[in-house]
Amino acid sequence: MIAWLYARLFRAIFASVWLALLTSSASAQFCGNVSTGVSYISALSASSMNVGTYDPFSATVPKNVTVTFTTTRACTISLVFYRTPVAAVMTQGASTLSYQIEASGGGNSYLALSNTVPATNNRLDITVSSAGTYTRQVQVRVVASQIVASGAYSDPTINMALISQTGATWYYVFQTAVTPSVTVAAICRLDAPSPASLAWIATEIPNGTPNPGIIRSTTMTAACTAPTIVRLTGSALALTPTASTSPGFDNFINYRAVGTFGAATATLNTTTTTTSASSTVKNVASGATTSGSVGVSVNLVAGNTAMAGSYSGVLTVTIDPNL
Repeated sequence: MIAWLYARLFRAIFASVWLALLTSSASAQFCGNVSTGVSYISALSASSMNVGTYDPFSATVPKNVTVTFTTTRACTISLVFYRTPVAAVMTQGASTLSYQIEASGGGNSYLALSNTVPATNNRLDITVSSAGTYTRQVQVRVVASQIVASGAYSDPTINMALISQTGATWYYVFQTAVTPSVTVAAICRLDAPSPASLAWIATEIPNGTPNPGIIRSTTMTAACTAPTIVRLTGSALALTPTASTSPGFDNFINYRAVGTFGAATATLNTTTTTTSASSTVKNVASGATTSGSVGVSVNLVAGNTAMAGSYSGVLTVTIDPNL
């Protein structure tokens, strides 16, 4: 009696293992060959591949993409994105922007050269156990720190494909065109000035009278994705601590500042009531400035005798394509 129970138990376990192995084998079936009209994939699509707005001076944020496909039976397939050449670039006229289609969260590239068998690291292998609709995640990432002309970029040359293997041969099962795109922001980066401050010593303001012939200068490195004006904003140097003026004396010192960036020049003279001055032309006629220099020269303007003490102020330099 005990032997019979063990025999029945053994046979039950054996049958369960055999059934599991059969199911596993069935899930790895060939998915078809579109050229012969045999395909077990009935639909393939992807959510938007528009990355949004790209700022080359800030951290890039990848666009998560959901790939959806429908299969009419269990099979094993691979997802790949084909392009010729394989180096992926979005374009706007003559301007190009490099990007990547890769594993969600970063990692393997799913881009491959058209009409070739993609390497293991360049495809997303998928096995489904039954007919149904499935999703997988990838991401589109624009390569960081590319200073290119602002505007809309896209790549209309990408095909998203599902391929399947039988023996040593791979076949297309289903493919559809997709278009990664992005908008490059019109923006500039202006680095800290060197030197960071401009100063005049007492002997350059003899008896409280500034010498306009003494000029101090500073420079800033700059980059822009679009043409920009230069704007200077500031007011006369103020006495610190403040004190009431006496007849014939000033408690401020005016200055004249000239800012240049490429073809753009702005001149601010604080003797006028205007606290801001902008260039009438932009630094370049079109396109991006990948590496430029903004220069500012300042000289004091003579006026009434300045009261004794320390004078200071802030001169703001602005470059912004949206001004």
